[in-house]
Amino acid sequence: CAQPAGSASSVGGNATDPASPSTDAATTPATDPADEPATVVDDSDAVDDLTPSAGPGAPLPADPAARMTWLRSQLDAAFADPGLAGAAIGAVVLDARSGDAIWSQGGDAALNLASNVKVITAATALHALGPGFRFVTTVLVSPRSFDRLTGVVDGDVWLRGSGDPSLTTEHLAELARDLAELGVRRITGRLRLDASIYDDVTEPPHYDEQPKERAAFRAPVSALMLNANAFTVDVIPDPAGVAAAEVTISPAVTEAIVLESAVVSTVVDGRTRIRVSSRTVGKKVLVTVTGQIRNDGGRWSQRRRIDDPLAVVGEAARRALLDAGIVLGQKRADVDPAPIGATVLAAHQSAPLADMVRWMNKASSNPIAEAVLRAVGAATREADGPSSWQDGQAAVQRYLSGCGIHGARVDNGSGLFDASAVSAQQLASVLLCARRDFRVGPDLMASLPSAGFDGTLARRLSTTAAAGRVRAKTGTLAAVSTLAGYAGVGLDEQFVFAFVFNQLTPAQRGLARRAQDRAALAMVRFRE
Repeated sequence: CAQPAGSASSVGGNATDPASPSTDAATTPATDPADEPATVVDDSDAVDDLTPSAGPGAPLPADPAARMTWLRSQLDAAFADPGLAGAAIGAVVLDARSGDAIWSQGGDAALNLASNVKVITAATALHALGPGFRFVTTVLVSPRSFDRLTGVVDGDVWLRGSGDPSLTTEHLAELARDLAELGVRRITGRLRLDASIYDDVTEPPHYDEQPKERAAFRAPVSALMLNANAFTVDVIPDPAGVAAAEVTISPAVTEAIVLESAVVSTVVDGRTRIRVSSRTVGKKVLVTVTGQIRNDGGRWSQRRRIDDPLAVVGEAARRALLDAGIVLGQKRADVDPAPIGATVLAAHQSAPLADMVRWMNKASSNPIAEAVLRAVGAATREADGPSSWQDGQAAVQRYLSGCGIHGARVDNGSGLFDASAVSAQQLASVLLCARRDFRVGPDLMASLPSAGFDGTLARRLSTTAAAGRVRAKTGTLAAVSTLAGYAGVGLDEQFVFAFVFNQLTPAQRGLARRAQDRAALAMVRFRE
């Protein structure tokens, strides 16, 4: 999701590459004081010192029935913290091999899953599209309009998108270079953007619940989405603490994203305080950066959403063609579908879906999740014409129905805002259903963060027997904390679990994570 408002990344990372797992984990939504209170907290907020301490603990009973009694008592104790009074809790543990219910508390209550919706999105996509599915971005021309002898395209050229959330500025440059290597030297017409695979509703469902949020985690989703429809502001202090800080924007799409004003001083005392604001004027994004940064704090970065993705894509693609030595007859880019029978001159393929869902779940990337949901909707839609968000929702319901799950509400692909009403039992059933399907289970499990090692669980349970033995998706909103996945020591010695907390106060979020960790550790110790 996104970091708490006002925080910032001071490390490097690959903030301009949406395909990098570090992208969303390093983004920093800042809200202006006039904005609505942030309703989203980064899943990395779950990384703290609340992990159970290391140690073997008391020996478990040898008798199987006594061991099961021990486990249930441990699970009861984990969720019995009086500090969690008033929270709505749904928790379920299933035996992965038999599917039998081991333990449950409020397991049938419909709750907000937050980012655990991404588990459902991933399972649906892997089942419907297959792990080898790739997004394809193509460059097309009208039939017989390209003269290979002269290098002239007599007419327009189309850039057609399929909703690739990993498409970057460098990928556009590669497409332009491919055209140049093919012999294209001049295009008499103009660049046209083909976004016809989707309708023109780029805001995922429920994103309008926080309309003033400018962070990258709330970026729109479109058929052509460049750098996850966001840009990065970097602030580099003067090491001596004297000169003004250097402020840059990437990717550098000069006419589409403009640094209107940057006044950031470097200080040797005090805290880093930087404010980024952006506004859209016509087809341009105007950015203002003010504040101060400590000289010893390293680089400060923040990613911001782009409201008009096609305007930025058009400018970036036009510049890529010019940089490749290809002359455009007309400067302005239009939005228009390619003609039937158009010829493909160049194409870019994304990484396979198996990799995409791994990036999505490890870093809890909202743009990837929403783009994947749209892709599933487009691929499974039976009617002609552009795909809508409702097509993706219908695909999710078909998958859930195939797993024997009915009545769950899943409105978007990321779980952001009030997008879900799903019980812990239903979520655990999705995980169980996916595990039993070899087309889905291995890649879904590989996509989940591994406790103590990577993703949003990198620093949870790291000093316990559960390290590397719990693969689970986290989810965090202001009043929500979730953890769901698999725990065990072998493929035939696993539990499937879902722990969902709603109606949490800020003080209870840490207690909820502690309960989740204690329960996960108990399941691993039982299986050892």
